[in-house]
Amino acid sequence: MTTVSVIIPAYNHATFLQKTIESILDQDWRDYEIIVVDDGSKDDTPAVAARFGSAVRYIPQTNHGMAATRNIGIQHALGDLISFLDDDDLWLPNYLSTVVAHFQADPDLAALHTGFQLTSDKEGSDFPVKGTRTVPAHELYHSLIEGGFFPPSSVTGRRACLDKVGLFDEGLQGYADWELWLRLCREFKFIGIPQVLVKYRIHAGGLSSNVEHMTQDRLKAIRKHFGPPEGDPATWPLDKRQAFAFAYRNAAFEYGMRSQPDDARRFMRQAVATMPELLERLDTFYELACGEQPRGYRNQPALLDMACSEKTLFEQVELLLADSGPAVAARRGIAYGNAYLALGMLSDQAGQWSDARRYLLRAIRANPRFLGSFSFVRRFLKLCAGQRLARLGRSLDDKRQASTFSTRV
Repeated sequence: MTTVSVIIPAYNHATFLQKTIESILDQDWRDYEIIVVDDGSKDDTPAVAARFGSAVRYIPQTNHGMAATRNIGIQHALGDLISFLDDDDLWLPNYLSTVVAHFQADPDLAALHTGFQLTSDKEGSDFPVKGTRTVPAHELYHSLIEGGFFPPSSVTGRRACLDKVGLFDEGLQGYADWELWLRLCREFKFIGIPQVLVKYRIHAGGLSSNVEHMTQDRLKAIRKHFGPPEGDPATWPLDKRQAFAFAYRNAAFEYGMRSQPDDARRFMRQAVATMPELLERLDTFYELACGEQPRGYRNQPALLDMACSEKTLFEQVELLLADSGPAVAARRGIAYGNAYLALGMLSDQAGQWSDARRYLLRAIRANPRFLGSFSFVRRFLKLCAGQRLARLGRSLDDKRQASTFSTRV
């Protein structure tokens, strides 16, 4: 039996499809089949698939959406393992050999995701951002509730496990993959490896660039799992509060990236009203400070105008705290402390050490509890000791703190 079935849902990406298929043919693992399911493309997708002859099983259909297209591919698959590769993404040559080795070594493994490199529409033009985040298998469900952090093209799963939990929900589109991963990791072992084996293409016209559509689809998936957002959020189970709050927060970040401040503020206030504890999360303020910085260059401090970031960040903090309930108002010092700490981290990472020291001093004034944090004190002492020591110690702290950050891909 074929070891791996590679499912490519194709829709109007003929420009990229040939390179996508070639990235499979270039694999150093050879026991696979390629299934291209064409979801009613209006471009040259059929002709591109035909160039590869019998190396590709081409299945045309009328347009039914991404979830249905992937499901058709799975239903036609012959492999024990199912790998997903979108029609504009690429695999590095050792993707299949690496993931297959993990499944062969662990019969309990149901699914695996790898690291990825963000790349653009232009061939060979990679962005600085890579996704290498992983969490232990027993923590993945709760981490995914906060939001997805790996693309479908990085995922391979056992066919038998997919059959048991059910395939992609065809009532969803942008978040059908995330919703399936939730079901899968809740029942089975689903791991991640940080090795970058995928080039994940982002471009302006893609489904994921439609913030309104993606947000509504995510909320629909959350309602499926946790029920409607009715009543006082303080009375909801923790998982439900987290799911809705992080969906609102992610929408705020996405609207902020697209220079839509009113929508960004509206969703951020909704997020904090649902879960005031978000004000205790450093990543909330780190992402707000990054503001309009686009996804491919996200979290690149050297590219930020720190004065503009500071002004925008504190405007948002003031709006969040204005006319807020007691649970939010009680976290005022924490919010300001985290806002200054986020600016201090960004300044430190950008090599602006005098600014970093200034921000950390303000963080202490806003929230003196930082003095009880070993990592905070160590960062501050290194900055006070001078630039040389700051350079030596900053990298480890940043990696540890940045590992808590998550962004939807």
